[in-house]
Amino acid sequence: MTNEKLERERMRQEVAITRMVMTVTSVYFVCMVPGRLLAGVMKAGLLRDERQEGYRELIVSCSCRRCRQGSSESPIEIST
Repeated sequence: MTNEKLERERMRQEVAITRMVMTVTSVYFVCMVPGRLLAGVMKAGLLRDERQEGYRELIVSCSCRRCRQGSSESPIEIST
C-alpha cells in the first residue's frame, strides 16, 4: 500500500514538472522567436529597413523626459 502512494506521488510530481517545462518553453517561444525571425529576415535582405521604422521605434522607445515631451530630436539614434 505504501508503494502505491509513493508511485502516485511520483506521478504527480512528474506531471507538475512537465507542465512547468511546457509553460516555460511556450513563454520563451512567444517572447523570443518573433524578434529573432525578424532579425534573420532583415539580415537576409528579404525586408527593407524603411518598412520597419515603427517597429524599431517601439523596441528602442524609452520613458525619459525628452521622449514624453515629444521633442523633435530623438535621444536614440538608429544606425542603418
